Formats: sequence, structure tokens, C-alpha cells
Amino acid sequence: MSDPAATPPGATATGTAGAGATGAPDENGTTLLTDGLPPAQGKETPSTDAKPGAGEQPQGSDNGQPPATDAPPDPSALVPESPDGYAFTFAKEVSVDTGLLDAFKPAAHKLGITQAQAQGMADFYAEHAAAAAAETSRRQGEALRQAVDGWETEIKAMPGYAGMRTDAQRALAQYGSPELFQVVDDTLIGSHPAMFRFMAAVGKALAEPEFRGKGNSTGPLTAEKVLYPDMK
Repeated sequence: MSDPAATPPGATATGTAGAGATGAPDENGTTLLTDGLPPAQGKETPSTDAKPGAGEQPQGSDNGQPPATDAPPDPSALVPESPDGYAFTFAKEVSVDTGLLDAFKPAAHKLGITQAQAQGMADFYAEHAAAAAAETSRRQGEALRQAVDGWETEIKAMPGYAGMRTDAQRALAQYGSPELFQVVDDTLIGSHPAMFRFMAAVGKALAEPEFRGKGNSTGPLTAEKVLYPDMK
């Protein structure tokens, strides 16, 4: 049996001792001298984003609640106190159904819909109504255009169409005002067969000598005298 004291300085002892006995780092990354010591007294370990331990609160929080602020709550995120508390905004070109809107307010309040949610639903309705109105207008315009095309086809097929048109335009040019021209164009009545025949008859009468004679004997010829020659 060897005497430990006889071991020369600097010599290593042999046996079954583990790596820790030699001063080499163990599997935890510490040595025999630092194993088990707090980081402040031994080897410091890399810092990590550790979660707060028991009893600790995250910075800036109060018992797990979000930090208090002085900002007031957003009114649009709240349910109004009464149905009349809802306020809606629409574009100027939107035609609002006030009756439907008044009926929607109590229903929205009963369901607990916030102001912002109610406005979103109103915007959706306005967009849908505008699209429906545009489609209706398009269909009506197409139907009117087809009707006018039919009227003009009938007029152009009339015997003596060219002369009738000359007579009709004579009457309109002589007694028509700018306002009348605008009405004729806006309503498209100038392309209606009944109006075309009427104006052609008036224009033809203006060109006949007997009508011009009657006009001269009783003063200047007027539209009333042309349209109603027997009127006193």
C-alpha cells in the first residue's frame, strides 16, 4: 500500500476518480471548484430571457393587468346607451332609407352592436344599395334606348320622311326656345312618332300661303295662331 504523502508534488494520482476529481469541466460546464456555487461566486452563466419566477410581476404590469393609461375609451368601440345614440355617416350621393335606419337602431342596440360595428353594417348596406340602383338605372337606360331606336325606325319608314323632317324642324326653329330644345333632347320626345307627326304638320302649315295670310290680317303670326287657327 502506497503512502499518499509519498506522492511527489505535481504527480497525478491514479484510480477510479471521475473527471471532476481532475479539475476538468463536468457535463454541466462547471469544474469541481465552481460546481454548486452561485454565479456571483463562481463561473457566470450566459443570461437568458427567463420568465419571472413565482411572486414576481412583469415590468410595467400590475397584478398581471395591462398598465393603466389615462386615455379615454374609443366611443366607436362601445355600445351606445340607447338606440338613439347611434350616429351614421354616408356619402352625399347615397340615398338613405330613413325608415329602415330608424328600425335598425333598436335592433342593433338589443344585439349589443358597437357604434363601429353598426357603421360597418350601414356602409355595407349603402354599397349594396348603390350597386343595385346603378344596375336598375343601366337596365332602364337600355330599355329606353331600345324604345327610341324603334321609334326612329318607324319615323324613317314614313312616306315623305325627308319633307316631314324639314317641316318639323322649321316649326321648332321658328317658335322653339332654348328651354324647349333642352326638354326635347332630355326626354327624347323628339324621336317619338306622334311628336314628329305633330311638328311636321305645324311646319307644313307655316309654309302654306293661307296660314301666312291669316297671320298678316290679324297681326304677327304666332304659335297659338298656327296651332289653333280658329281661336278668336
